[in-house]
Amino acid sequence: MLKDIEVWDGLRYRKVIGKVMTANGLKDFYRPIDFQDDTATQVGMSRFGTSAFFKKNVGFFDDFDTMRYGTYGSTINSIANDVINLTSINGDPMLYMEDIGRFDPNIYRFIEYRYRILNGVSTGWEVFFTNDLYPFAHGEHHIGGSTLIADGQWHTAYIDGWSHPTWKSNGNIRGFRFDWATAPGVNIEIDHIKLTNYSDTVLPVSNSTGFHVGQEVTIADGMNSENVRITGVSASDIIVTPLSVEYQLNAIIARSTSVITSGKIGYLTRTTYTITAN
Repeated sequence: MLKDIEVWDGLRYRKVIGKVMTANGLKDFYRPIDFQDDTATQVGMSRFGTSAFFKKNVGFFDDFDTMRYGTYGSTINSIANDVINLTSINGDPMLYMEDIGRFDPNIYRFIEYRYRILNGVSTGWEVFFTNDLYPFAHGEHHIGGSTLIADGQWHTAYIDGWSHPTWKSNGNIRGFRFDWATAPGVNIEIDHIKLTNYSDTVLPVSNSTGFHVGQEVTIADGMNSENVRITGVSASDIIVTPLSVEYQLNAIIARSTSVITSGKIGYLTRTTYTITAN
């Protein structure tokens, strides 16, 4: 009877359990007892060996319990339960939030805007940020946001300040002119607006060593957890697929359990010996 037995040459963790006769004489027959995932550089089938922390620093937060800002092209319909209801009079409604503080542009980068559009009118949004050089809205400091979702449900939109070439160049960020819509007749509710150091996908971390694109990681803070996939890695950031909830300061990002696939097991190629059993 012929039977193929796979012998893994060069496997780091193995145990000799017998001999097999080959054309070149007796060879040790190994049983693997542990594995090396070379991509993650961690022993075993789990990638929890190294963890990194991310911090959500909120530099500014307004939940609109009252109206603190000047407006243009905007009708304030109501303010209740920390939600402001607005209707745009023209195609360029504004909230003047140009002097809300002093924020380090090397730390704070994301303007976060939680909203729901009640009447189905499609629109966009944009900001004109201010800083020590330009304390008032300036055409050179324009950043356009994505198209808002007009389905009557709550959504969160983001603008990444670092996408603008001068966000970091002209001193502290002082605020922005918040153009909350780009079309007339938009009826919207705004729950809050924030200036933070991360979005749902870009996570500043204390250590990105060992993380790589395509890897699945678990994010947990003791109350919530979920698995997401890494789409980008730099020295100080890990970019992941969108998160479903917000996480507390010092939440953990850890490599998740993964299945070792062909090509990642062992160090050398495997050899198949054909032996004859008498």
